[in-house]
Amino acid sequence: MGETGFDQRTSETLLYLLIKFFAQHNHNVILYVCDQADGRQAHRKRLFERWFRRYASNSFMKFDEEFEDIVYISAITSTQNPLLERFEADFRFLRSYLK
Repeated sequence: MGETGFDQRTSETLLYLLIKFFAQHNHNVILYVCDQADGRQAHRKRLFERWFRRYASNSFMKFDEEFEDIVYISAITSTQNPLLERFEADFRFLRSYLK
């Protein structure tokens, strides 16, 4: 682990788990909220975004939303998800409902 606390194995482990999870359950969605306990939620959002851009290729889709400039919610699903269009519409509804 470097001076910044970054460990490359963390992102690689998350990628491995995502690939394994969606290989078995391509109709599911992973929804996550960046932890706000220490005020570093924006940093976490940027870090996860960087990991997603680096590793996702065309296998995954990610949907992001921000509420009140402090709550960051994202959802990741397989591009092979047979319910992808439905989920995308539901996520848009969530966005309009919470704003």
